[in-house]
Amino acid sequence: MRLASCLAALAAAAFCLPAVAAAQSPAPQLVIAAPAERPVELRAVAVRTEVSGSLAHTAVELTFHNPNRRMLEGELTFPLLDGQHVVGMAMDLDGKLRDAVPVDKAQGQMVFEDVTRARIDPALLSLTQGNNYKLRVYPILPERDKIVVLRYAETLATRHGKQTYRLPLHYAERLPQLAIDVRVAGTAAAPRVARGNLDAPGFTRDGDAFAMSVVRRDFRGRGTFEIDIPVAPGSQAFTQTVAGTDYFHAEAPVTVRRAPRALPQRVTIVWDSSGSGRARNHAREFALLDAYFGKARDVDVRLVRVRDAAESPLAFRVIDGDWRALRRALDATVYDGATDLGAFVPDPDAREVLLFTDGITNFGVRRLPAVGVPLYTISAAARADAPLLRNAAEATGGRFIDLHTTTAADAADALLTESSHVTAVDATGATD
Repeated sequence: MRLASCLAALAAAAFCLPAVAAAQSPAPQLVIAAPAERPVELRAVAVRTEVSGSLAHTAVELTFHNPNRRMLEGELTFPLLDGQHVVGMAMDLDGKLRDAVPVDKAQGQMVFEDVTRARIDPALLSLTQGNNYKLRVYPILPERDKIVVLRYAETLATRHGKQTYRLPLHYAERLPQLAIDVRVAGTAAAPRVARGNLDAPGFTRDGDAFAMSVVRRDFRGRGTFEIDIPVAPGSQAFTQTVAGTDYFHAEAPVTVRRAPRALPQRVTIVWDSSGSGRARNHAREFALLDAYFGKARDVDVRLVRVRDAAESPLAFRVIDGDWRALRRALDATVYDGATDLGAFVPDPDAREVLLFTDGITNFGVRRLPAVGVPLYTISAAARADAPLLRNAAEATGGRFIDLHTTTAADAADALLTESSHVTAVDATGATD
């Protein structure tokens, strides 16, 4: 068997999945390469989601219409939430959906260039900074529809006996039609719609699963549609056969134990002071620091502000949890300039580093320096490069804390405690 995280080879077509860097987009958007007489319209969005245990697969089908009398080319930007990643895509060519083949960046660019020289119109889906994807959409035929399908997967987090599935609703200022179909397997009780302005019906039993369907016309959506799913007790396993190959997704509950961690007496705070830092929620950052120093009590702090270059460190002494002098300095921060998170030099005497940033770099080497101690990456921004921040923190034994989506209590718990975690996974008779 193969693990479910490995994507099976799809039908051959001139589509690729490399990784490049670019800016982040707040909502799906199709930008036309050359000015058109009339704008291309997003006419319909169809979302189909399958949830098996904690694994959710979602397919989003976007139907665009070109009202002009000439062929157009565009670039679709499609942002995903933290923890979601693309596992497939398709685009209609000559009235038939063609599926993509995922490859690495170097091979993808080579295939793209080869098929272009062969006078074939390829589509190239690429990962940009901050978990956004961009896709070349061509040809958009005159007075015709163009369909694009993106498929992504995620592992739903479990908290307080439930998992939450999230679906952003802002596709357009006015969407002629929105259709959502959700099917949930592996839960004993019916899921519940927790949030969203869809006026959606409840879930009904559908064989060994629960299902829900909703269609809305002339939809003006904002925010996020959320579904709470009760967690089934015990271990679960799901299997599927695709093109003669067996795949499985297995879940085994593990008892997680938490305990307060010993806080260091010397810490470095790296404060992203670039122009984008102005948009962070500093009240939440200060609340987290208040909890941190309330627990640490007596700490030597080195504050390093980072833009396209790092400022000289400022020294502060926190006594009995009183960090007012440090807070005044942070309040006085001027946010401007580009971002190079690799610009600061780690303090060799610091026992851990707290990095406050959105993680989106646009200057320099675009990577963090090796700190040699636990790194806690903290984001209070609506738009952030969560994968980069999470990977950087976990590689050092630290954690990524998303203040934008977690409560103050949960954020403090993540920063001030340590817990059991998976260190290795082995399998017998499985590959990839």
